[in-house]
Amino acid sequence: MVYTPFILAASGLVTLSSAAPLLFSSLAPRAKLVSRDANSYTTFGGNGSPLQGWPAENEWVSSYDDMFSDNKDILSKSCTQWNVENNSDEEIKALKKSISTVAGETDLDPRFIFSIVMQESNGCVRAPTTDNGVINPGLMQSHNGKGSCNGANGVLNPCPDEIITQMIRDGAAGTADGDGLKQLVEMSGGSDVSKYYKAARMYNSGSIASSGNLGQGIATHCYASDIANRLLGWCADASKCDAGLVGTLTASEGSYGQVDSNYAQKESVDTTPESAPTSAPAVAETSSLTPTPTPTPTPISSPPASVTVDPPQSPATVTTTPSTGEDDHDATDIEQHQVTTIVDVSGGETTPSNKYPEAVDNCSLYHTITDGEYCDKVTEQFSISLTQLISWNKGLTADCKNLWLGYSYCVKST
Repeated sequence: MVYTPFILAASGLVTLSSAAPLLFSSLAPRAKLVSRDANSYTTFGGNGSPLQGWPAENEWVSSYDDMFSDNKDILSKSCTQWNVENNSDEEIKALKKSISTVAGETDLDPRFIFSIVMQESNGCVRAPTTDNGVINPGLMQSHNGKGSCNGANGVLNPCPDEIITQMIRDGAAGTADGDGLKQLVEMSGGSDVSKYYKAARMYNSGSIASSGNLGQGIATHCYASDIANRLLGWCADASKCDAGLVGTLTASEGSYGQVDSNYAQKESVDTTPESAPTSAPAVAETSSLTPTPTPTPTPISSPPASVTVDPPQSPATVTTTPSTGEDDHDATDIEQHQVTTIVDVSGGETTPSNKYPEAVDNCSLYHTITDGEYCDKVTEQFSISLTQLISWNKGLTADCKNLWLGYSYCVKST
């Protein structure tokens, strides 16, 4: 078995290392997922909100048991890189139990704790201790944690159950010297699922960029995106998140699943273009929504009466890269960013019939929205990403709640 070289991801909240999470490009675990392959990866950009395409909790792997089972192949081989004994079946069982125990103590979702464990060490109970001014030991590379089976006292085999639990407790509950996931979730200020993605970013870097974009700032730019993908079922493949690009995104690269309308109701989003008409155009209806009975256009200062959201079926524009066993790199140094540039001009027009006011000036192809269309349908027809559609049509939101019926949107820019 050939493994991709790596070094550990140190998550000290004061002094950080440039190390990368452990990866196994050659492993292919048995996937139990129905809607998403274990090797599928979607780059998530922005602030962690479902309004910007980040997955809601009900889109995560359905249970901790399933998520753990899907990663067992990795867990059984994850210590090979350090030339130490791989996890035994008993140690893997102890790891699973420890995460459940500490999840109960900290009131954290065990899936979230497990995703951090896999990001930091891929679950090797004998993961080495890193020291870059702050000691980061064990399974979660905690901040001056007490638990380690590969530290100053050497390598322990077997790794005792109580030390495995201590390693999880150090990372999830925190230590005397640094916050754990529990404190970071509370500090995130989020009231929705974004609190987990924000906490993950802070666990890696100690802070979030002032912009709120989880792909910006210091340390591992793709960390939060990787965690979101692990929670969706991604495992055993090199991250396809582009560390140089993720900080420029304000939505997922492509759209994942259906935007949760509950979040759209909770958050206020200014979607008014500066040169917009005095009354809002009708919003394109989708087959998944009940048409609004009133024929009167809704004023633009109010939310549209009907919201266009992504359909529940798997969208065709999600950027997914099946593992090929070639050109795999560390998750922090993303090598590949796939953006489709082939354009199907079917249905396009070079001269807009009713140009969307905030379409870019250098647009070379437009598409006029008809009844029943939504963003995924447009991006699929013209083989573009949701990020491109938004960048060419300023004011268009990630949830497409302001996709206007009868207006011509830019679908290709020169």
